Amino acid sequence: MCPFCRLAAGGDDARNTQRDIVRRRAGALAFISPRWWPNNHGHVDGCDGVSTRQHNEPAGNQDTWHYHVHVFPRYIDDGLYAAKPYPDYVTADQRWPYADRLRAYFDDCRDS
Repeated sequence: MCPFCRLAAGGDDARNTQRDIVRRRAGALAFISPRWWPNNHGHVDGCDGVSTRQHNEPAGNQDTWHYHVHVFPRYIDDGLYAAKPYPDYVTADQRWPYADRLRAYFDDCRDS
């Protein structure tokens, strides 16, 4: 089973846990990435702009064989596209504060 399908079905693996999920809707799941670019930790929180990326096939650097889109916070002179081609994996303890803040943000939006 692909890691995204496992996460959507309620399972955890070595890279993601249910606590990484920040929003779940019919046909869509948003979660904190287990890989972080050096200057774009967690892919969330107050930023100057946003970039999205979607990769197809090995030549396009796709490594999970399921359609998905990356949403990156952007900061002035952050060098996102100059970074090494594959970001580093981070621990759950590093991810969860970002996931908790983003989940709370979505909860606040829903309550407004």
